[in-house]
Amino acid sequence: EPEDGDYFEQDLIPLKVVTLVVGIDGVGKSTILYAKAALATRGNLPGKFEGAPVDVVIASSEDHPNTVIIPRLKAAGADLQRVHIVKVRRQGLDGEISLPDDLDAVALEVARVGARLLLVDPLIAHLPLHVDAYKAQHVRSVMAPLARLAEERNLAVAAVVHFNGAPSTDVRSRISGSKGLRDAARSVLVCGVDPGDESRFVLVQDKFSFGPKPTTGRTYKIETAV
Repeated sequence: EPEDGDYFEQDLIPLKVVTLVVGIDGVGKSTILYAKAALATRGNLPGKFEGAPVDVVIASSEDHPNTVIIPRLKAAGADLQRVHIVKVRRQGLDGEISLPDDLDAVALEVARVGARLLLVDPLIAHLPLHVDAYKAQHVRSVMAPLARLAEERNLAVAAVVHFNGAPSTDVRSRISGSKGLRDAARSVLVCGVDPGDESRFVLVQDKFSFGPKPTTGRTYKIETAV
């Protein structure tokens, strides 16, 4: 039977699918997702869980938890008891999760805490050496299990992906790795500098598989918390 889609963030980040958040370095892709996660842990994010605080799971290979992730979340007002940063331990050493190899373990943690958001930052850095990000078949071997997890757990998966250096305004050719990444995602958000005001940034929807793509975007600024 047909059913209406639900949103982790209303009209922007759908539940049960993978959303890519893409853009060049320095436009706040991670920061804006941490801000949204922080609002969700307080029940203040417009969407399915507004008024009902939820837990989030974060896998990050670039930002140090204690010096970057936690301070950003704290500055955004997060309930840190609802934030779960996942690592793996192999042969007595802590490391980053690999996808899809460690997805079953991540799924157990998502289920344990009842998370509604899984944030992977950046996606490419969590691929093992045997997964070639420039081969569509390899990319699908990662995206398909992530999508299944999102659907089974009524979860939003938000994955950060960097732009490459291609001189193009076409998002499809700018996303690092295979174009299969964009093809497999059901929602793609693009972050960039506002051409009309370089002191702020814009967030626009490049792909949306559940209805007409919005014709307008959103603006945001990044401020330093003291």
